[in-house]
Amino acid sequence: SIRTSSFSLIILGQSYGEQPSIFSEILSKLPSNYIRHCGFVESKSDYEKLLMEGDVVVSTAQHEFFGVAMLEACRAGCIPIVPDRLVYPEIYTNEQYRYRTKTQLLNKLKEYCLKPDYLRNKVDKQDTFQFEWDKNELIRQQYLQL
Repeated sequence: SIRTSSFSLIILGQSYGEQPSIFSEILSKLPSNYIRHCGFVESKSDYEKLLMEGDVVVSTAQHEFFGVAMLEACRAGCIPIVPDRLVYPEIYTNEQYRYRTKTQLLNKLKEYCLKPDYLRNKVDKQDTFQFEWDKNELIRQQYLQL
């Protein structure tokens, strides 16, 4: 419950077209002190700073080819929670990051909100090295061979 845990939300991203109603529900139902940021950030450095403030990044995507924003958040240190479908099982091979139902998603979020120290110290971070162009000579060479 909100009363027994301390958390804040950083909702990042640009809105294209119609925005799901859940966003307006969140903004209307949660006290404003729970919303750290909501919406698009112009500056890349401000975007990266907000990512580094996070502990968890959640995807509820219905359609995703790769999930760059999720990997950016993981690279900044966030623990991913992703649906067990689309491209995610290939990238997030550790099942602890995935959910199959809304109930599983909610349970993971509750657990992490109630045990932030466990989340920060015990849960393995997602390895993003294979996607880091600037640090990974192998991936650059593989790309050049395409």
